[in-house]
Amino acid sequence: MDIAGLKDRVKSVVNDDPRLFATDANISLSALYSYMSGRRMPSTVILYQISKASGRPMEWFLIGGKLESRRARESSF
Repeated sequence: MDIAGLKDRVKSVVNDDPRLFATDANISLSALYSYMSGRRMPSTVILYQISKASGRPMEWFLIGGKLESRRARESSF
């Protein structure tokens, strides 16, 4: 798992309002900041909540652009 990438992807979906995103994801603001800084890894349940709040699939947070690349290769067959 790409921990550095995960924290960057979490940051990218939070946008300018971490408090609102934390509320939408039903997680504490301090936990969200911990995930954004890379100090903590979200559990599967928390990652699911972040995924739902952001509209992004869980896989995207775990493997990022590799997901899009794989889908593009698979759709070309």
